[in-house]
This record gives sequence, C-alpha cells and structure tokens, in this order.
Amino acid sequence: MKTDVATDAGGDEPAIVMIHGWGQNSLCFSPLVKQLSPCFRVITLDLAGHGKAKGESGPFSFKRYGRDIASLIRSMRISRFHLLGWSMGGTIGAMYCLDRIEPCPESLILMCATPRFVSTKGNFLEGQHIAAVRKMERQIKTDPVSGLRGFIERFFESGEKISAQARETIENSLITEDFPPDTEALLETLRELANTDLTAQNTTYKGNVLIINGALDKICPSGGQKLWKGLMAPSAQVTLESAGHAPHLTLSHQVAHHIASYISNI
Repeated sequence: MKTDVATDAGGDEPAIVMIHGWGQNSLCFSPLVKQLSPCFRVITLDLAGHGKAKGESGPFSFKRYGRDIASLIRSMRISRFHLLGWSMGGTIGAMYCLDRIEPCPESLILMCATPRFVSTKGNFLEGQHIAAVRKMERQIKTDPVSGLRGFIERFFESGEKISAQARETIENSLITEDFPPDTEALLETLRELANTDLTAQNTTYKGNVLIINGALDKICPSGGQKLWKGLMAPSAQVTLESAGHAPHLTLSHQVAHHIASYISNI
C-alpha cells in the first residue's frame, strides 16, 4: 500500500490507525480525527478501490487489506499503534489480529462491528438477513450511486435523534468527491462480508480489546457484539444508548473520550 492513500494527523505516538467501513473512505473519520489528533498521532487510510486508492486494482479481499495495512504501518515507520476499525473495518482489524499479522497493535478497537455480518437462522438481533445482502448486491450492480446512498440512509433509520443540520454534515462526510468506490470493490467486499464468519475460526486474540457499539444500530445490531466473546475477551466495552451505526459521526466527542481514556489506561 502506498503512503499517499493515508492521512497522517496529530503528533507523537502511539498512533491510532483507522480502517473505514463498507462503501466509505478515510474521510468518514474526520470528526473523530479532529477530536483525537491533539493527543495522538492519527492515521486514516483508504483501502484499495476506495477514496484516494479508488484506482488500485483488485483483489479487494479482507486478507489483501490486512497485508496492505501491515505494509503501510511499516513504510510509515510506526513503532507503536492501536488498530481501530468501524463496521467492515472492524472485521478487517479483527482478522489482522486473529491472523497475528505483524507489526502487532497494542490494542484493537472495534466500533459497530460484528464477527458475522449475516445472521444465522434469520436472527436479526445478530446481523443482516442474507436476502438483504443479495438485494444490495443487485442494487450496486444496477446503480452503485443510488444503491450506496440507500445503504447510508439506513444509518438514520434507527430512531437516533439527529438534527437536519447535523445529518447533512454527516452525509457530507460519507458522500465525498470520490463517491462511490470502485464498483468491483463494492461487490467483492460485500461478498466478503456475507461469507465471513470469524466465529468459525479456531484462533483467539489475547490482546487488549475495546468494543464500542450503538444500542440503536440496525446495520451491525448490538446482539452481534456478544459473538466476539469466543474470539477475544474485551478488556472494556461501551454501549452508547442513543447511538446508531455511526457514533463517531453523531457522538464524536463521546467516542473520542472513551477511546482516549481506554488507551491511556493500557
């Protein structure tokens, strides 16, 4: 991964390396970077096929992304870092740690992420129904712009109270000049999400873990957070009762406070 697909903000290490969610890019973390960069070095990156890396070729697999992240960390000479992943980025970050890719982070921060995106036996308290994922796949093939916009609209269907002005600001963070990502990247990562079940792995992660989730999240429901317990033992877990799928955008100050407090106590 080239360093020109990453943004380096803040000062001294430890660094916080942030991995964006499905269909997004590094700009989705802008409010969180603003909150955290006075105290930490914050690295946000665009996965291949997304944002500044939109022109990169595939494969757009989670395994490839893990290798790319490791390469970026080495090339930027980052010696100490915490790995943060939102939604799909959390799955990728968890795989990075479970696969014991080096360099190793000092902690893993999972935000609105689950080890199994698709529910089993139609349990909507854990994840999405496979039929909904297949419908999204068809929409992306037909019209990636409207399909992805429709997915973003679902962020606001949770009942979370957001003013019209705040919602417009959030949407501007998610729909940037590089929107949408490469169509093949969208489709391949969606299939990766549908087919990935980290609970089926025999490995576990023994490192420090912080889980942050929104109680109103309809994309990665809070029930799915319980599935992490067989893979790792979270040293801290925060449930934001008034938040949906994107608390780093709707409640950035609170999320930044929990992250900073957690890191300072490791």
